[in-house]
Amino acid sequence: MIVWRRWVFPLLLVVNFGLCAAALVKLAFFADTAEAVVGPGAGITDPRARR
Repeated sequence: MIVWRRWVFPLLLVVNFGLCAAALVKLAFFADTAEAVVGPGAGITDPRARR
């Protein structure tokens, strides 16, 4: 049980934090290419008066 508490659990904790940090870095600094291609969805039109 001492081996689990001293080596395995801390190692899993460090690996888990490392994976979370790598995922956050990817989200923050490397934009998805599909999002960059999308343009504005609204268009400019001439106003019309209602009757």
